[in-house]
Amino acid sequence: MSCEVIDLDVIRNAETHNQPYLYFSGVNFLKPEAIPAIQESYPDLRKAGWHPAFDMRFRGAFASLMADLQSQELREALADKLGGELKSTAEFITIRKFSAAHEGAIHIDGKAKVGNFLLYLNDVWDGSHDGCLRVLRGAKDFEDYVVEIPPTTGTIFGFKPDENSWHGHLPFVGERRAIQVSWLRDEADLDRKLRRHRWQNALKKVFEAA
Repeated sequence: MSCEVIDLDVIRNAETHNQPYLYFSGVNFLKPEAIPAIQESYPDLRKAGWHPAFDMRFRGAFASLMADLQSQELREALADKLGGELKSTAEFITIRKFSAAHEGAIHIDGKAKVGNFLLYLNDVWDGSHDGCLRVLRGAKDFEDYVVEIPPTTGTIFGFKPDENSWHGHLPFVGERRAIQVSWLRDEADLDRKLRRHRWQNALKKVFEAA
């Protein structure tokens, strides 16, 4: 099976960096002719934050993109970059359309994650540093960074979560499209992750109603 709208050679040919942790990045991951249809069929999310793909239905070219992101070919390409353990882990995909001011704080991912991959889909970015992911050397200073990743369409970033895999972005309010594919240790971690997202969404609705 070949992927329909992504170019896996972008991952295969990307340079892998080991400092301050294992990561890689690339551009032009999406086939140019597919981009307009992917953007047209992007989910109509109205709220900021990451939304689990598990609870969504997709259409058109975006459905093709999601199929590619869940393909064995992608998993194998990323396993070669980030570690073979990805081949036997549970996949968890979340989708973002908007960012809020409180998001992007410096953090490391939880111990349940063994791999993380981000695809950005913003056709226009004004060049601002706000909203650009940074690979950081530590937990306290946004200016102590190794590289900055602009969230432009077709840009990718993958990394292996670790105790020092600090990352984040300066506050940004507005449209900031991204898809995150995470690999968790097992199905039990996936179940916990889904329950947590659903509980948080239910709690938000209670507060909004109040």
